Amino acid sequence: MRYPCAVKASLRVSWGLVLGGAIVLRLGRAVSRWDEVAVAYAAYQFPVREALTDWAQLPSAFVGLHPPLYGVLHGIVEWAWPAPAAFLGLSVLASMVAVLCVGKLGEAAGGPQAGLRAAALAATAPVSLHYAAEWNNYPLLLGLVAALYWAWWEADRNSARWWIVAVIGVLLGWTHLLGGLLVGAVLVALTLRDRGAGLRASAAVAIGTLPVLISAVRLALDGSTFNQPEILVGASLVDFWARFGPWPWLVGALAIFGGIAHRQLAAQWAFGFLSICGMVVLSIAAPHQFPYWTVLMPLVAVLAALAGGEDLRPEYRWRGKLGYAVWALVAAQALVALGAMGRDAARIDADLALTRAIDVALSESLPGDAIWLVSPALEPDDDKRAISSVLWRVQPWRRFPAVRPFDFDYTDYQFGQPRAFNERSVYTFTDFWADRMDRVLAHHVEAGQSVWVVLYDHGPAHRYPERLAHLLRPWMHSDRTVGGDPWGLGVDRLVHVTARVNRGER
Repeated sequence: MRYPCAVKASLRVSWGLVLGGAIVLRLGRAVSRWDEVAVAYAAYQFPVREALTDWAQLPSAFVGLHPPLYGVLHGIVEWAWPAPAAFLGLSVLASMVAVLCVGKLGEAAGGPQAGLRAAALAATAPVSLHYAAEWNNYPLLLGLVAALYWAWWEADRNSARWWIVAVIGVLLGWTHLLGGLLVGAVLVALTLRDRGAGLRASAAVAIGTLPVLISAVRLALDGSTFNQPEILVGASLVDFWARFGPWPWLVGALAIFGGIAHRQLAAQWAFGFLSICGMVVLSIAAPHQFPYWTVLMPLVAVLAALAGGEDLRPEYRWRGKLGYAVWALVAAQALVALGAMGRDAARIDADLALTRAIDVALSESLPGDAIWLVSPALEPDDDKRAISSVLWRVQPWRRFPAVRPFDFDYTDYQFGQPRAFNERSVYTFTDFWADRMDRVLAHHVEAGQSVWVVLYDHGPAHRYPERLAHLLRPWMHSDRTVGGDPWGLGVDRLVHVTARVNRGER
């Protein structure tokens, strides 16, 4: 359909607003997601980083059940610019790719206005925004899934583009096992429509992902793969509602109308939904965690956008009015996201104006010293509403590379997964592990370095100051409180460890 120049200009402006809004919301998420959980997630990629020196080991360098593509990208960033902003920015970029591809798929399936509505829904979708700046592979998975559906739609109508599906399919196979399942469904659909193109794409994907498939089979034979917690449907639904509100359900209701007329897209969505349910039932995926569900967002957004029909046509039947419902949901989702972003930023800014124990540790410690950040995990690591204003003292735009001051398993979180900041080794702990912590203390003290222990936000946990004192009994140290308790989470404690009292057993 040909449109007047004024309409084209209006569409360009609208696209700019949608993509600009998507960037703002995702950068806001990046601000919130610079916390201790991000540091822990970064440590999981360490085996892939080490495998980069031996490419033969790379296909088997899974991070849990996750193939190594994200770990490779993480290793490249770690080498080029190991600043938290770079890692968070990588996820923001992948999430923006998802918004753009969802919009393009909506435009290909229903016209320019449908594409704009789809992109706006993707830009403000609560579940995908929740995970949009994670320091792990889920934003990458979402971006590639959205690109896959767009490439499939294009190849289904122009078989010469089968190779784009194949390339994205290989990348998805190297990113996440769920991504591999979705690729399979797309290849089956493409084969049914154009046998030649589908078979060529399938062969290319099979060859490109064969090393990962071999490792996946080995994992499938390992009983520890199927060890997730018990399924509590009611508790999961309550948690889902508490985090994301009614908006995903309302968008899903609109998507039903779009699915009636676009059964190809609806069938792909149904396969993705059943795949995730199957992974949860088989205890491969955790029932209390929701990042897997983000892969349903691209098709839900497109189907909901298609439910409104093509607004540029002079039609005012009930289907056309659903377009207004889409924009109302976009506005509601955007306002909720902006409100949360503003609250997080205000809390971080207010805290940075205070003097916390970490400020004193950073100012009084010397190059070579170690700083321990000890804080209990007050929220599950999958709940991305938690923020850390304390860690913002480590500015995310500065280098923060992983370091291993002595020989230990870096993926063992009980060693604190240290990173270097301003010539100090910064460790993060959520609990106390005497044997590991003693080894860390011994290394630094015997090297003539101090260890500064920052205990913060410990009030809701059980007896953390007493447990810390017990841990440090064999060590010469001073202990003081810093600041007040403005957030009701306990007064910061700063402990300066300088020497061993004795070498006897605890």
